[in-house]
Amino acid sequence: YYTVWNEDPKKGKIANISEMLVQEGLATVRGTSVGKDDEEEEETTTQSRQKHLKELQEKAKSEEKGIWAKDEQILENNTYEVVFPATAAYDHFKLQEAVHKDGDSAEGIVETISLPCCYNVLLPKYKTIIKLSLEYVHNPPGGPKATEAQQKLSRRAKAFAERLILHQNVTISLTTYEATSTSFMGRLLINKDKDVACEMLANGYAKLPKQTGSMEPEYYAKLRIAMHQAQVGRKGLWKDEAKGTEAEEVKGANFTGRVTEIQSGDSLTVINTATGEEKRYFLAGVRAPTLATKANPDKEQPYAWEAKDFARRMVIGKTVEVEIEYSKVPGKPDEEPSEPKKPAMTFVNVLFGGKVFNVEIVSAGLASVVNPPLDKVLSKYYGEMVAAAKKAKDAKKGINSVGSHPVHTLQDMYGQTNQKTIAYYQEFFSKNRRVTGMVEHCITGSRLKVRINEANCYIAFVCQGILPLPQDPNQPQIDKIFKQAQRFAKLNLLQRDVEVEILSSDKKSNFFGILTVNGQNYALSLLEEGLALVNYMPGRGPTVKRELYEQAEQKAKKAQKGIWDPNENISLELIRPSASVFTPLEGKSSIEIVSYPNNNFFYAVNTDTTVLKKIEAVMAKEFDPTKAEKLLAPIKRGTYCMALYSEDKKWYRGIIDRVISEDICSVLFIDYGNCEEVQVTGMRRLDQKFLKDMPAQAIKIGLAYIEMPTLDTVAGGKKLRSILQNLLDERELVALHKYSDEGITYAILLQDNESDPMKSFNAYLLKRGYAKISKRVKFPEYLHEWKDIQDKASSDQEGFWATNELAGGSDDETYQKIFTILN
Repeated sequence: YYTVWNEDPKKGKIANISEMLVQEGLATVRGTSVGKDDEEEEETTTQSRQKHLKELQEKAKSEEKGIWAKDEQILENNTYEVVFPATAAYDHFKLQEAVHKDGDSAEGIVETISLPCCYNVLLPKYKTIIKLSLEYVHNPPGGPKATEAQQKLSRRAKAFAERLILHQNVTISLTTYEATSTSFMGRLLINKDKDVACEMLANGYAKLPKQTGSMEPEYYAKLRIAMHQAQVGRKGLWKDEAKGTEAEEVKGANFTGRVTEIQSGDSLTVINTATGEEKRYFLAGVRAPTLATKANPDKEQPYAWEAKDFARRMVIGKTVEVEIEYSKVPGKPDEEPSEPKKPAMTFVNVLFGGKVFNVEIVSAGLASVVNPPLDKVLSKYYGEMVAAAKKAKDAKKGINSVGSHPVHTLQDMYGQTNQKTIAYYQEFFSKNRRVTGMVEHCITGSRLKVRINEANCYIAFVCQGILPLPQDPNQPQIDKIFKQAQRFAKLNLLQRDVEVEILSSDKKSNFFGILTVNGQNYALSLLEEGLALVNYMPGRGPTVKRELYEQAEQKAKKAQKGIWDPNENISLELIRPSASVFTPLEGKSSIEIVSYPNNNFFYAVNTDTTVLKKIEAVMAKEFDPTKAEKLLAPIKRGTYCMALYSEDKKWYRGIIDRVISEDICSVLFIDYGNCEEVQVTGMRRLDQKFLKDMPAQAIKIGLAYIEMPTLDTVAGGKKLRSILQNLLDERELVALHKYSDEGITYAILLQDNESDPMKSFNAYLLKRGYAKISKRVKFPEYLHEWKDIQDKASSDQEGFWATNELAGGSDDETYQKIFTILN
C-alpha cells in the first residue's frame, strides 16, 4: 500500500490523495493492521495517519458530502447500475442506435485495458461498459506462442496504452459489432482530436492489415501515415524489420532525368541524364485505368486514354526529378523457382516544375491512390495524394464521374490494304493538307506513325525530301547511324504534338510530307545532325524547298556529324545513289553494257579497267574470308557483302539484290554488273573500309530523256529486252552524261565513232516506237528533232504506238499485240 501525493489544483499545494477522497465523501476509511515486528515509531505514525483520516471522514459525514448525503435524490442521481457485455440487459443494437442519434459519438472513460488496442470503456450517459477494439489496427503478437521478445514488446505496448488513456475521458465512435467477442470495432479520441489508433501506430505498438474495399480510404490513409512514422523511426514493431527495407537499399538512388515515353497514366520511361540509363518506371501509390492491348483489345477501362494523354501533355520530353520508393517483382508469391524471373517494377515519385506528378494525375481524377506493400516505406506524398483523391471524388472528376464516359475509336491506316479506305483518306488529305497530330511511334528516323486529330486516324507518315540509312546489322557503321536517327526521332518526336503537311501518298497507304514540331521542320533537324541525306523526289506532288535541305546537309557535313564523321568510315558514294536526288551532269565515258535488270536502266562497266585492277589488288591483299564475319540473319536486300563467284571461286564485292530463301540470295557484283545466286555460306560481311574511296565500278545507266514500258511480267517485255541486248551488247559505247536520278546515270548512248544525238540509240528507240520522251525531266531544246521523230512514230503507229501502250493503255489484249509486233 502506498500514499500518493499530488498537487491540489484548488489549493495550489501538495496534497495527499487519500485525504482528498475521504474529505469529499468519495471514500471510506478502512481498518489497518501493523506487523508484529514493526517498530513502535512506525506503528505510531500509521495510527496517527489513520486517526487523521477518520477525523476527515467524520467531518464529511457532518457536512453530508458524497456517500454521506441523506438526500435520497442526490444518492439516486449519483448512483446507477452499470450494464456489462454478455449480460441479459446488454443490447448492442439499441446502444449503437442511441449513439448514432447522438451524432455518432459518445463520451466515455477507459476503465481497463485488456490488450494494447482493446479496451473496456464506460459510457456514463448510457450506463454501459463496452468492449472496444480499435478499427483496422492489429495488436502486436503477445500470446503464449509469441517469442519472448514479442511478449516483451506487447507488455510495453499495453503499458503505453495505459499511460495514454487509462481512466481518461475519451470520445468514442462505433462502426461494427462482433457478436462472437461481444466487442465493438470503433475509434477512440483524446480531447476530441487525438486519435488513439494513430498514437499506437506512430509509436510502433500496432500494425495495419492490407487495405480492403470495405475500409474507408481517407481514414486508412491517416493510419498508414501514422504507421509510416514508426517505420521511418524504427520504433516498436519496426525496430528490427525496418533495417532491411527497400528504402534503405535505394537511398541515394534518386536522379534527374528526361521523360522519353508514356506507356499509361501511371507508367513512363525516363532516361537518367547522368548515366544514360533508360528505364520504365511506375508511379508510387497511383493506379491509372488500364489501356487496351492487342491481347485484350476490349479490356480498356474508362478514362484510360485520357490518363495517358494527360501524362503525355504534362511531362513528355521534360526534365524531371525521380525519387525511388521501392521495387517489386510482379507475379504470385508462390511461383515456382524454375519459372523465369520477371524484371522488377520500380515505383517512384516524379517531380517537375515544383509539382508532384503523382499528385497531379490523382487531382485530375485520372488515377486512384493505392497503398504500397506494408513492408515498404510510405511515400512522403501519400497524404497529399489522398487529399487530392478526395477532392477529385467530391468534384466528380474523371474516374469519379457518373454517367457515360468518353469512347475513343480511331481508324488505323498504318499498313492498311483496303484501297477504298486508302482512297477515302487520300481524298481527305487532298482537301486538308495541313493538319495537327501526335507522333505515336517512331519506326525509323523519318518513318512515323502519327495520330491525325482532324481525321481521327493513324497514318504511316514519311518525311519527304530525306533518306535515312537503313537498319542492317550486317553493316555495323550504317546500322549505328540508323539507330542514332531512330533515337533522335524518339527523343524529339515521340508523343509530341506536331503539325503535318501532306504533300503526296501512295497505294500502300504511306503519306509523304513535312512534319513540324515546336515550329521547326523536323527533316531539317535530322539533316543538320548528319542522320539523313537529301532525297529529292520529283513528280511526287508539291516538293520541299530543296535548297533549305541541301544547306542543312552541308551544315552537318562541315561539322562532320553522323554520316559525315570520317571516323565512321561510311562510303557515301555507295549510299548516295539510293537517294533520289536529281543532279545535272556533264562529261562522257566509254562503257560496255553487261546486264539488263530493267528496260529503263542497265549495268555498265568502264572500258578503262585501271581503277578496277587496283580494287582487285587491294581486296586480294587485305580481305581474308577465313577471318571475315558471316552474315547475320535475317539478310536484307541492299546489304553490301563479299560473295564467292561460282566460276573462278574467288571473292568479290557485291550487294544483296534479292533474298530468294534463308539459304540463297541473288548477289549483284558491284564492280562487274552481273548477278548470281549465291549460298549464304558463300557470303561474308564487308567492312565499310572496303567501300570508302573505292566506288563501285559497275554503274546504272539509263537512256536520257526517254522511257520505255516495263513489261517484265509478260512475254512482250522479255522480247523488248532481247531487242535491247541485240542493239547494245558487245559494243564499246560512248555515254554522254546528262543527269542522275535515284542512283541512275542517264546518258545519250552512241557508237564509239559517233557524236550526233540524232544517231544515238535513244533516237533509234524513239523512231521504232519502243520509247517515248519522258516527262520526268525538262526536255532540252537542242534535241527538238527527237520530238519530230516521236510524232512520226506515233502517226505511223510504230512499235508500242500501235497498241497505245506508250499512251498508258495496258490489258491482256494489248500485251498480246505487243508480243506479235516484237516477233
